[in-house]
Amino acid sequence: MGSHSSRVPPRKCGAQRHHEQRSSVWKLAVVAAISALLGVLVAQHAVLTQHGHPGRVVVVPPHTTRVLTLPTTTTTTTRTTTAAIINEAATSTFLATVFRNRPRKEVGATHGTPTKLDPSGRTGLRAAADPGRTRRIKSLGEWKLQKVPALLPATSSRPGQPAKQPRPGEFCESSAARIEDLVFIAGGFLCDFNRVTRAVQLFNASSGEWTPELTTLPETAATTHQGAAAARARNNPTTIWLYLVSGQIGPGCTVGTTESWGLLVRKRKVFWIQLPDLPEVRYAPSSWVSPDGKFLHVAGGAGPNRRDPRPEHWALPLGPSGHPVRNAAWFVVDLLPDGGADSCGLAILPALDLVYRVGGQHGHPTAVNRLVDNNLQCQDSPEVARPAVLRRPLSKSHQPWELAAPMPWPASHVGLSTVAVPETSEVVVVSGKEGKNTTDRVAVYDAVLDEWRELRRIPFGQPDYLVWLDPGGDYLNALKFRWHPTNTTLRDDYASLSKRGRRVPWDRALAHYRAKINYQEPPPIISKTKKNRARPALVARPLHRDFGVVVSGLDLAAELDPAPSPELVSRLRDLMDRHGILYFPTTTTTTKRQISPAQLVAFHALFDHDIDAPPSTFHRGMCRLWRLGLPQVNLLANKAALTDDPMHGALADDGRPCVKNSVYGMEAFAWHADEASRPGGLSTRYTAFHAAAVENASQGETHFTSSHLAFERLGRDQKRRAAKLDVRYLSNPKSLDAFVPSLEVAGKRDAFVLPDGTSKIDDDAAGRALDDLLSTCTQIGNCVHHTTPFVVAHPRTKRPAIHVDVKQQLGFDGLNYSESQAFLRDVMLRATSEDRVYKHRWRVGDVLIADDYATLHTAAPGEAFNDAARLIERVCVPGGHIPQRAPLADLGLTSQEPY
Repeated sequence: MGSHSSRVPPRKCGAQRHHEQRSSVWKLAVVAAISALLGVLVAQHAVLTQHGHPGRVVVVPPHTTRVLTLPTTTTTTTRTTTAAIINEAATSTFLATVFRNRPRKEVGATHGTPTKLDPSGRTGLRAAADPGRTRRIKSLGEWKLQKVPALLPATSSRPGQPAKQPRPGEFCESSAARIEDLVFIAGGFLCDFNRVTRAVQLFNASSGEWTPELTTLPETAATTHQGAAAARARNNPTTIWLYLVSGQIGPGCTVGTTESWGLLVRKRKVFWIQLPDLPEVRYAPSSWVSPDGKFLHVAGGAGPNRRDPRPEHWALPLGPSGHPVRNAAWFVVDLLPDGGADSCGLAILPALDLVYRVGGQHGHPTAVNRLVDNNLQCQDSPEVARPAVLRRPLSKSHQPWELAAPMPWPASHVGLSTVAVPETSEVVVVSGKEGKNTTDRVAVYDAVLDEWRELRRIPFGQPDYLVWLDPGGDYLNALKFRWHPTNTTLRDDYASLSKRGRRVPWDRALAHYRAKINYQEPPPIISKTKKNRARPALVARPLHRDFGVVVSGLDLAAELDPAPSPELVSRLRDLMDRHGILYFPTTTTTTKRQISPAQLVAFHALFDHDIDAPPSTFHRGMCRLWRLGLPQVNLLANKAALTDDPMHGALADDGRPCVKNSVYGMEAFAWHADEASRPGGLSTRYTAFHAAAVENASQGETHFTSSHLAFERLGRDQKRRAAKLDVRYLSNPKSLDAFVPSLEVAGKRDAFVLPDGTSKIDDDAAGRALDDLLSTCTQIGNCVHHTTPFVVAHPRTKRPAIHVDVKQQLGFDGLNYSESQAFLRDVMLRATSEDRVYKHRWRVGDVLIADDYATLHTAAPGEAFNDAARLIERVCVPGGHIPQRAPLADLGLTSQEPY
C-alpha cells in the first residue's frame, strides 16, 4: 500500500464546530456593520466635498426625525469679513448701477404714454419679442368656492377602513418654490402669527395631491421669510433641489439668520445640506435658479433690521449635481434700481429669457430678540406696498435690472400668489396686501406688450394665496387658510371640535376658489393717444418780464386723460426751453377740474429726463403718497394742512404716517435749484407743483428767478470767476441726501442761512464750525464730500446758468469760507433783486412746472405761515443728468482768458 504525503486534520466534535460557526457569523456581522457605517459616512462626506461647501448634512427620510450630523469647517469670521466687503462695494457703486449702466435716452425722448394706471409712462417700453404665442388671457369667469375634498383625492388605506384625505398643513406667509407642476411650501406662520410650523409640504398641481409633511426644517434654519427656489440636478434629472436662503428664525417679528440650506430630494429620501451663509441677513428676498442650473440667485428683501430694503442681487455657483461649487461664495451680480423690497412676487418666463420681480413692500417693524405677542409688538407697522415691477434677462448676466410697467395697485405678500403662464407669456397676480390691508384685486401682466390688465376680483382677499393653473390652463385656482380672528390657532380649534365628536369644518378653514380662464387671440399693439382730437387753442403770455409764461386755452386735466397729443407735448417742451416756467392757472380750465396726483406725475413725465428714476434714488425725509403707489409725489404742507389724513394716508420714507401739525418742505427761505446738492445724476431736471388745498388767508408763497439771467447779468470779471468755481456739499453716504443745517453730525452743526436766502452767515465762528464739521465727517466716514460746477450748461439748450443750493452749500472749492459766502451773496443779490423775482401766491388748482436748470426758487413762508392751510403736491425726482460745466464759447469768454 502507498502512503499520502498530506495529513488529514482531525475531526472536531459537533459542539466545537457549532461554536466556531457562531463566532464566524458574529465577526462577519460586525465587519458588515462597520463597513456599512463607514460607507454612509464616506458617501455623505463625498456629497459635500465633491462639488461644494463642507458643512452639515442631515439625512431625513420622509416622516422621520432621525438625523446624522457632520461638523462644519467654515468660520463665522470669514463670512462676516466677506459681507463687509460686499456691502461697502455695493454702497460705493449704487449710483453707477442705477444711472450709468442704464441706456440713456436721446434728448427730446419721453418716457412713453402716461396713463392713469401708469403715470410715469413706463407701459410698453419693456415689450418683449413675441415668442409665437397663439392666445392670451382675456378674462376670468365667476370665482366659485370649491369643496376641499374635491381638491384632495383619497390615499390608500387598510382594507375595511375609510380612505383618509391628505390635506395641507396650516401655513400663512410661507415660502414657496415651483418646479414644473410641483410646489414646495416651506415653514411659515401658524395663523395666529405667534407660532411657526417647521413642516416642508409638497403639492402636485397636476394631480391635486398633497404631502403635508415631506420633512421638517433643520433646527437652526429660518422658519419664515426665506428665499425659496427649486431646480433639477443637471447630472441627474430625477434629483430635485429645494434651496432656502436666509430668513427669519421665529414667529412674529423676531430676528433673522444668514444660514442657507438645500433639500436634496432623491427617490424616496431627502437630505438637508447646509450651503454657504448669505453675507447678510435678508427677510423675504426673491430666489431662483438660472435656466442652466449653474447659479442660485437671491435678490432684494429687507435687511438685518427687518425694516429697510436692501438692493443687492447675489448669486452662488452650483455644480452639475446641484451642490455649491467647491469653495464657492456668494457674490454681488447687480443692484436693484428700486432699492430692493421684500415680499415680492417672482415669475420666470423661459421663452422670453426673463425673470420678473413684482410689487413688494418696505417698512416692516424692526426685529426683536423675543416675541411676547405678535399683535402687540409687530402689527403696529406701516408696511408700505409698492407697485414697481422689475425685470432682468435670465441668461445674460451683464444686463442690469430695469423697470417694467408698474402694477395697477401697490401690492405686497404676493410670493405664493404670483404665477407665470409660459404658454401666453403672461404673469397673474391674485389678491395680496395693499399696505396694511388685504385686497381682492386680480391682474394679469402681458410681457409681450408690457402692460397690465385687471381681471375679475376674488371674493375673499388674502395675502399669499397659493395660486396655480389646472392642467391645460383652463382654470385658475387660489387656496388659502383663512385669517383667524383670535390668538387660537385653527389646529387647536379643530382638535377641540374633534374631542367633542364634531366634524372638522374644513370648508371654513380653507378657502379654495376656482375661476375659468377665457382666452383670446393676441391683439395688435394699439396707440393709447386720443385720435381725432381738436388741437387746443393754447395761448401763452408772459408770467414775468424776464422769464416764464402763463398757459391758457386748454383743460389740462382733460388733456391728461388718458394722454396728450404729441403736438401738444412738443409745444409745451418748446415753451419750457424758451421760458423756464409754465404756469396753468386754475381759472383757465374749462371744467375747473383739478388734476389728480397720478396726472401730476404723468404731466411731469412729459418733459425730458435722462432716466426714469426709481424710488430708491428719491430724497429722504419727505411726506410721500406711498399708499397710492405714487412715491414721486411729496407734500409741501404747513401745520394747518396736515391734520388727520389729508391725502389717503401719505407716509414718510420710514413708512409711518406723516406727523400731524408738522411742516414739510417749506420751512426755510433759501434760494436753490431742487436737489442741486446731490451727487451724480440725482439732481432734478424739472419740478411740478399742484395746489391741492390753499385757504385764502394763507401767506405761503413761492418765489422764482431766472438762473440764466443770474449769470448773464454778471460783469465780465465775475463771470470769469464764477465759471471756474465748484460748489462743495456734504451728503449722507447711504441716501446721498445733503446734510441740512439743522441736522447734527457727531454733535456738530452747520452754519445757518441769512434771512434773505442768498448765502450763509459770514463770520469766523461759522467758518470754524464748518471746518470742524468737515474734519469730523472725514474721520468717522459719515459723509460724502463732493462738488458740482457753479455755472452749468442747460441739458437741452446748452445755455449757461447758476446751479446752487444756498442752504446746503459749504462754500467754493479753493476759497475759504468767508470768501465763498461773500462772493455767493454778491451773485445772488443781483439775481434776486425785487424786479427780477416772480412771487407766486397759490390758489387751489394751480399747476406750475419749473426747469431746475433755468430757474432758482425758494419758499417764502411769511410771519403767519401756519395760520391757514396750505398743501402743495410736488413731483421732484432725480433726472439722471450729471451737471456739466458750461463751454467757454457759451460763457462769452475766449480761450486766452483765465477760466
